[in-house]
Amino acid sequence: MDEQKVDMIMTPRNDIIWIDLEASNDENKRKIIESKRSIFPIAAGELDDFIGVVQAKDILAVLFEEREMNLEEIVKNPIVVPENLESLELLREYKENKEYVHMSLVVDEFGSVAGLITLNDLLEGIVGDIPGIDETDDPVATQRNDGTWLIDGRYQIDRFKELFEYTKEFPDEKEDSFATIAGFLLSFSGKIPDEGEKFNYDRFCFEIIDMDGNKIDKILVTDLGPQYDVENEEAEEDD
Repeated sequence: MDEQKVDMIMTPRNDIIWIDLEASNDENKRKIIESKRSIFPIAAGELDDFIGVVQAKDILAVLFEEREMNLEEIVKNPIVVPENLESLELLREYKENKEYVHMSLVVDEFGSVAGLITLNDLLEGIVGDIPGIDETDDPVATQRNDGTWLIDGRYQIDRFKELFEYTKEFPDEKEDSFATIAGFLLSFSGKIPDEGEKFNYDRFCFEIIDMDGNKIDKILVTDLGPQYDVENEEAEEDD
């Protein structure tokens, strides 16, 4: 995985759906509605002259209301990377650059856009396909006698939060950048973990129990419980 380059998992240029400021509003609305993407590159006339990226909800509001487009309000900066960048290095870029959206434009040696890649694409390239909400694959969580939980890496974040009655957001959750516990741990650590490696976040301890190649297969989760949050808040107030 350390040698996997972004050009191996990116969406190639010919398949990129992008918003052209020189096209009609109707054409751009059709592109967005028919696409499954939630974020798009935006440019004027040529993709190589890209301005940035926009979220579907932001630009649709402008197009349907037929009001003047204020690009400064809706355009966000992507990370621009060379096509020979290693995938794990891009994962670290996402982790370290919180001000950027989780979409990268990939450029070739001449500076032309060669493709694009999202954090979700990147995680799927590492852990395998991330199941959609309507897919039947059903990863499980099993409680052990000592109170810890053995959980499949593809266990959904929403199900995890329900299981542990956890109401806080995980880092980057607002961007919908991962859907599984394995995806969270890859995003959180910025690397492919080793078996036996442990990560602590908030009231949870995650221990990697089994790796299937580069895929996080099984995780042992220790939950210190809601009381941990209460005690931490009290300690902070005392400080």
